Amino acid sequence: MPKWRFWEKDPIREQSSALPGRTATAGEPIVPTAAPPRNQTPAPERIATLKRRRDGILFDLEQSELAQQEDNPWRQRIALLEETIVDIRAERTAVDEIPRLNLPEPPATPVSIGEVRWEDPALVEITIVDRPFRFESDLDWAERGTYVSRNDLELRSGDPAAIAPAGWDGPTRERFSNRLNESLFILASDLRNRAENDEPLPNLSTLGDLIAPCPECGDWKLWGGFCPSCAERAQRSKALDDEIIARLGEISREEEERAEIAERLPVARRRLTDVDAELSALGVVL
Repeated sequence: MPKWRFWEKDPIREQSSALPGRTATAGEPIVPTAAPPRNQTPAPERIATLKRRRDGILFDLEQSELAQQEDNPWRQRIALLEETIVDIRAERTAVDEIPRLNLPEPPATPVSIGEVRWEDPALVEITIVDRPFRFESDLDWAERGTYVSRNDLELRSGDPAAIAPAGWDGPTRERFSNRLNESLFILASDLRNRAENDEPLPNLSTLGDLIAPCPECGDWKLWGGFCPSCAERAQRSKALDDEIIARLGEISREEEERAEIAERLPVARRRLTDVDAELSALGVVL
């Protein structure tokens, strides 16, 4: 009958379990077996990968060397942008130097305000001498006949060209007619808004209240002091100023890009040396 108890540890079993799983014959040294590296890339694939990497590094190296040269694509583009800025600034100066117009004073023709009704269909009447200018709006109705929206006024009767003095030349008469037409529309819209808000209507006496020479550019100002020529000039000047700012921003970005690429030269050279060394270790002759 065995002398050991099953609930006690067997010293022989414990000793044998601690021994290595592989044993050698007499006189043969035991060499541990190393596990093969996982995901090992075959040599041809590794060489192809390194060659593609080397091509990319060579391109970066070429760009970095090019960026450090005096004549490079970035500075060529900057030169073109600088030439563009010179042209824009010349155009900007030309806008500021537009000669002042020398237009005649409008005739002292009497002007009066007639009926003003702001509800659609709205009605605004303005009389110049004995010529009535009638502005009206259309009325929109919904499916059930309810009021929808307020429409813009439209000139239904009256010819501004007939108010221009006969002694003026053709271009002056045409400009006067256009400015008077614009001023009458602004005045009619203003009268409609005043009537809607229960505000007093302005006192008009002569045509000079509707259009008057602008002290800045010499063109005729409209009702309310708005000058179309000054507004157009200001808009054009702002557009040119914005264009100059945009071109200056492009120049700054070109220079930043050139400097950034030029600074990569030492890193590109070091990366190329490392890749060449690895390819050489794999037996690749460069």
